[in-house]
Amino acid sequence: MRKIREPNLILLHCLAALAIILLTACGRTGTVAVPATIDAMPEIVFHNGTILTMEDDPTQVEAVLIRGEIIVAAGETSDILARSGAGATLVDLEGRTLLPGFIDSHSHRFGWAFTGGEYETPETAIQAALEQGWTGLHELDVNEELYETLRALDEQGQLRLRVAGYLGINSPVWDEPIGDQLGAYEPTIYSPYLRIDGVKIFMKPDSQFYLDKETLARRLPQLHDESWQIAIESLNSRSQEMILDAFEIALEGGDNSTSRHRIEHAVAITDEQVDRMADMGIIASIQLNVPASLQSDAKALRQVIQQEPEGTVARWRDLIEAGVPVIGNSDFPSIDMEVIDGPAPGSPIRLLYRAVTRTWADNRPPEPWMLDQALTAAQALRLMTINPAYTTFDEDILGSIAPGKLADLVILSANPMAISTGELPGIEVVMTMVGGKVEWCRPGYESLCPGKNGPIEGHRPSLQLFHVRDAQGPRLSANAVTSSTHRSGASKWIWWSDPSIATKRVSASRGESARAESMSCNWSWAPCICRTGTPTVS
Repeated sequence: MRKIREPNLILLHCLAALAIILLTACGRTGTVAVPATIDAMPEIVFHNGTILTMEDDPTQVEAVLIRGEIIVAAGETSDILARSGAGATLVDLEGRTLLPGFIDSHSHRFGWAFTGGEYETPETAIQAALEQGWTGLHELDVNEELYETLRALDEQGQLRLRVAGYLGINSPVWDEPIGDQLGAYEPTIYSPYLRIDGVKIFMKPDSQFYLDKETLARRLPQLHDESWQIAIESLNSRSQEMILDAFEIALEGGDNSTSRHRIEHAVAITDEQVDRMADMGIIASIQLNVPASLQSDAKALRQVIQQEPEGTVARWRDLIEAGVPVIGNSDFPSIDMEVIDGPAPGSPIRLLYRAVTRTWADNRPPEPWMLDQALTAAQALRLMTINPAYTTFDEDILGSIAPGKLADLVILSANPMAISTGELPGIEVVMTMVGGKVEWCRPGYESLCPGKNGPIEGHRPSLQLFHVRDAQGPRLSANAVTSSTHRSGASKWIWWSDPSIATKRVSASRGESARAESMSCNWSWAPCICRTGTPTVS
């Protein structure tokens, strides 16, 4: 009988673990401030439903305990109830399904959606995403104006979901692309809700690419050396080959695990290119509504289907089975925008239905070659939860239901893996929770939504950071409190993670000499969050 899963001891026993970590990793102790009691944090227990963890083991649990913003335990109902305090809020799912919040890993909800008239304000875009079950968005093609808008929303506490931005270098949409000003920016984490992770590079869907092979071979390694995560689009096998060649130069024979560069769309890809992506670990960022949406949305992309060899287009299942890291997303509002009965355009439930059935946007049956690449519901769900978390180096805190992770959760009216494909469009999002706070509750389901404004009334976490560096690298200065992140050849800022994880990440990419700087522990928004002290490691 499977027992309760215990959280990381660093998260629940901060003082003891930090003392050990700082003594072993830093060679000295740091200042640790521990709260009066962990039990004072509000508790929620979800039970009596299907709980899909998106973990490899266990894939399902009976109940989940949340304390504040953190998932504390997941396991059998009896154990979870015994673990919870007398004041815990019990949420009876009544047979419904709880799973990690969905992450749309390629969207334009704050940029193109406004130029296209989909939304009137950023707040309406946020609300629409939350109602669909999205708890995180990767916003590709961010320019300076949008960047400032997102900063303002975040500072005002109005960015109610997590946004990872990618700066557009050669955007075909913005009048003033940010590419010429890239030197003023760096990969930055401003808060648990906003970060700038990488750059977006556009190619054209025909033979007249924005960037030629020589430019890619020079520019991609340069961006890689500057610690940018690269998201570059590929709409045919020729551009795919050029991009993979450039990534091989950038990675210098290594793999992509410490950079996590991604190829957007990956519409047409040969067998050899699939193998190369798997060998390097290049992430395939695919649209789950492709090719079903192409018949009416993207004329240029439809031409690709006619121009490419048979069996090379939209190979979603082949990519997964070959071991390529794959993330599934919407590209909202670029494609699949017809208003039909059922889930809204750009919603995870609509994407799920498209991925499993490959039904055309006008509900015509799919062609045989499309069905050969259809995904299972389980595969599609992972592509919108744990896999996008991996893409932004957040697999230790987001994307699945496991002790120590942030409580970004959704409740669905039914289990997508236990109903027929024809029933998938009828699934409703009942509740969306971000960091333990209910941000969307479907009217009539208040019993499933703990607290009108979430369990932490008026609470919004403040970011704390800590810094690790390669002991052989240059000594870098750091302030006691900072709101930025930096990943360079010799150092890295890590947010919301424990020192052991941060040190492990740098060690994996820079050798075993990585060390942590002097740290202090703060209880502001999670059981143990460490921030920089004055650098003292020599």
